[in-house]
Order: sequence, then structure tokens, then C-alpha cells
Amino acid sequence: MISLIKREILSQLRKNGLNLNGSKLKVCPWIPKGENIETDGIGNTFLLELPNEADPLLEQNAKINRNIIKTAQNLTSVIEKIENFQLESNNILRIKVNFDAIVQNVLSAKSLFECDVDSKQKIIVEFSSPNIAKPFHVGNLRSTIIGNSIANILKFKGHTVIRMNYLGDWGTQFGILSLAFDSFGDEKKLQSQPLNHLFEIYVQGNRRKSIT
Repeated sequence: MISLIKREILSQLRKNGLNLNGSKLKVCPWIPKGENIETDGIGNTFLLELPNEADPLLEQNAKINRNIIKTAQNLTSVIEKIENFQLESNNILRIKVNFDAIVQNVLSAKSLFECDVDSKQKIIVEFSSPNIAKPFHVGNLRSTIIGNSIANILKFKGHTVIRMNYLGDWGTQFGILSLAFDSFGDEKKLQSQPLNHLFEIYVQGNRRKSIT
């Protein structure tokens, strides 16, 4: 979807005198910043950044800036899938995609999203499985999201899916923690910040080949 919009934007920009290499256009999700965060548009708004080669043109020719704004106004009528399109800065365009138009587009082409499975299987998808001696971190979250996505795809294809988050293998971690506490442990820190202190000594103990 965003690639279709990107191609149309390129076409319009070229018509307005800004001939750019499409492969150099960067597209990323729009994430609001600041104290008073604007939530409307999160998830269906993208930033399209023009390449550095466009900077001299944008700086030297005010007409091109006006043409980009004109392009933004025209695109809303040209592409029904764009709800809003504005100039964020000299070389960054903010594009808000119309969710309803996308849903209708998907429904009208639903046959493209269907699939046949020759043989249905029982599949185990193991994901996350964090080290319980360490705090849960973004890497665990990432693998959880990826694993759940894989499980959803397999389920959609008709397979029987078992999601598994294995929290075994405690012996090594707790053995290291026990020995590390004998060498590096601090009862006061354990009382005031138990999880942080246990993680701290676990890392220390794990780095040493032997604890005496």
C-alpha cells in the first residue's frame, strides 16, 4: 500500500520539476513526540523523506516547495487511500493513510489473501523463553511479537498451532546466582533493590570462569 502511494508521490513530484530516484526515498512510521502526544494517526501515518540530493533544489527554488504543497493537495483527490498529506519540513512529507479505503481494497481482493493447505499439521511455535535470571527486555518482546505472528499465520493456513513459552533450564542460572551471591552479594542491596541486585551479581558471576 505505502509503495503504491510512494510511486504516485514520485510521479506527482516529477511532474512538478523534482526528478528523484525512487529507491532513495525513505519511508518510516510516524511516531509523535512531546508531552501532549497526538494519538490520532498512530499506526496509519507515515513519513516520507526526500533524499539529500533534493536539498539544494528545495533551498534554491521556493517554487518547488510550493509545488510540493500543491502536490499534497492534489494527491488527496488523486489517491482515495490518502486521508491527509502535509509538508512536515522542507524534505519530509507526512502521509496519513485512509484505513477504510484499505479495508475495502483488501475485501475486494480477498481471493489474493486466501490459501490452500495440502496437509494440515500440528506445529509448536516456541518464542520468547526469557532467561529468568535477567529482567525482561525489548529483545524478549521482539521475539514474542515475531513468534506470535508466525503462530497466527500458521493458524490462518489451517494448522493446529501450539504456542510455547519455555521457562525451564533453571539449574544453571540459579547455580550461578547462588555462587555469585556468596562472592558479590550484599544483604542491604538485596533488601532495597532485590531484582536489580540479583541481576547485577548474576552478570558478575556469569563473567567469571570460576567463583571461589
